[in-house]
Amino acid sequence: MKDSELNGKDKNTIKQILKIRAQKESKLRRKISDVKKQKQELKEQRQQTIRERHNLIEQIRNGSVPSESLGHSELSEFKLQQAKQYQQERELAEKVVSIQQEIHETDNTIEQLNREVLQLVKDQEKLQAVCDE
Repeated sequence: MKDSELNGKDKNTIKQILKIRAQKESKLRRKISDVKKQKQELKEQRQQTIRERHNLIEQIRNGSVPSESLGHSELSEFKLQQAKQYQQERELAEKVVSIQQEIHETDNTIEQLNREVLQLVKDQEKLQAVCDE
């Protein structure tokens, strides 16, 4: 008789554990969904930054080169303007690389969360099998 009571308590405990694990699985799946949305936003941001960079490069290529000789102050201003444009282009290029690294990190996070969910599901199946016996 004691064995059946203990078995009943064990089943209740296992059912509680299964319920908790199901909640954890649900949270992990929501987190995966959120990370995927974040990844998509990063991809869109990367594409926008790439377009901005290409527009700036085109602007630099098609920039007006003075057709006549410039005075000292005009030459300094022209050089300063070009330096600013090149600096902007470099910043955009670095931003693209940075965003790409973030995308890679989100991929790794998604993979890890998927592994956690898979392991959790396997463990739940084992517990359910024990409970069903």
